[in-house]
Amino acid sequence: MAELSKIVSFLDQTLGVKKIQDHSLNGLQFEGTHDVKKVACAVDACVPSFRKAADQGAQLVLVHHGLLWSHRPIQPFKGGLKKALGVLFEDDLSVYAAHLPLDLHAKYGNNALLCCLLGLRKQRRWGEYDEVKLGYWGELPREEKVAAIARKLSLNLCASPKILAYGKQRAKKIGVVSGGGGYAVQEAVELGLDLLITGEIKQHEAVVARDEGLSVIAAGHYATETLGVKAAAGLLQEKFGVKIVFVDAPTGV
Repeated sequence: MAELSKIVSFLDQTLGVKKIQDHSLNGLQFEGTHDVKKVACAVDACVPSFRKAADQGAQLVLVHHGLLWSHRPIQPFKGGLKKALGVLFEDDLSVYAAHLPLDLHAKYGNNALLCCLLGLRKQRRWGEYDEVKLGYWGELPREEKVAAIARKLSLNLCASPKILAYGKQRAKKIGVVSGGGGYAVQEAVELGLDLLITGEIKQHEAVVARDEGLSVIAAGHYATETLGVKAAAGLLQEKFGVKIVFVDAPTGV
């Protein structure tokens, strides 16, 4: 068993949540019971995640996409938000959110872990968003077929990657930006990358990729952002001896 306050302080410091500007109100977003025996990790703060966490006997839910965002207007407590808060109150669950901190982190971040999964070398920061470079680009030891890279992502992320084969069919220089990283298409072209791997890409971004001859793998916004919360939860297990569980609530995006 661990104290909630100690877990929060540890995550704040380890992930650097107070140092990173973000639209998400990162850190403890909802305070439940102070004694934590089990931590559930999830991509989204939502009704299915909270219900599954409660069913699994968790006291704390660690999420990537939280409940509170500075760029969203204050919402009345009705509809889906009312349902989500109802589960938290009923089961005395706490919610801790880490958005950009779990994209950026050099060891526990989504992008660093995707690079590790792919075996990218000579990694460098890129993918600037709101003046912050979220992703990494690097090189494979040797060229690989884009289709083979997509299969590797499919197996490791339990995803169904979509290949937009607008350019090269084999890749060595690869850029990775988890989640909605389609905004980095033009930067990928300027860097001379062979392939962009992201979660999802918008229509106008795909048009640019096609015109520029850049191949893209869209592996799923949800799927590419499962790695960070799992890694952070594993760190809590190691540090505090709490039990952990990943609660899967995919959106299909």
